[in-house]
Amino acid sequence: LEDVYSVKAKGGAQVLAEAANGPLVVVRENPKKQVYFAFDLLDGDFPLSVSFPILLGNLVDWAAGSNKAGITNLVTG
Repeated sequence: LEDVYSVKAKGGAQVLAEAANGPLVVVRENPKKQVYFAFDLLDGDFPLSVSFPILLGNLVDWAAGSNKAGITNLVTG
């Protein structure tokens, strides 16, 4: 990744992915569920990869809560 925003995880936030210069993906659940990407998702070919729709599906499941887990059914390929 060439352009990465400078991010500091606030209290209660969890860093999911990190690079040498800091967090790349941060999530938190309070006061509401949030996910922050410290880079532009469209800056590169990530949206074209097989893992992109899986990531989005997992984020939707997470945001929907435990009582809605598995509501997405993604078939790739």
